Amino acid sequence: MNQPAFKISIRGDLLAALPRLTSDAAMAKELKREMDEQDQYTVAHIMARYLSFPATGPTTRDGLRSISNRLRGNLRAVPATITAGSGVIGGVSNNVKYAKYHEFGATIPPHDIVARNKKALRFAVGGKIILRKKVHNPGFTLPARAPMQRGIQDRLNNYQAAFEAAISRLVKP
Repeated sequence: MNQPAFKISIRGDLLAALPRLTSDAAMAKELKREMDEQDQYTVAHIMARYLSFPATGPTTRDGLRSISNRLRGNLRAVPATITAGSGVIGGVSNNVKYAKYHEFGATIPPHDIVARNKKALRFAVGGKIILRKKVHNPGFTLPARAPMQRGIQDRLNNYQAAFEAAISRLVKP
């Protein structure tokens, strides 16, 4: 599966000043540091804005309810790496198996849910408690909520400003 990519380009007067940089290696190192810092802020933003809806609230397309805290608790910044040509790649990741379904959407096929650890499944329907050894899930389509992509998109201007400030510090007068 291709990972979504967001590109940030340097523009304007700063682009014209690039030939006056102290060194490409220094720029790459400084951009890597800025990317790591901005990715940490982005993780916090995603957790707060898209992964912290109340567990008792309704399902929403704006984000996910925090029920077990697994999805929110496993969100991490990916350490930035320097690429050929002094580029920098970083990002956010989540190793919870179902994170990709919430990020990109999925079609869940019909299947049976069988009690494994107890004698029966217990659930409420219309205020009544129901016990069954097995239930049939007819399948459904889970919409893409894209909390990570949306969180990064929200903060692209912050990345832009941080990178431009980092490059400005390295330009010789």
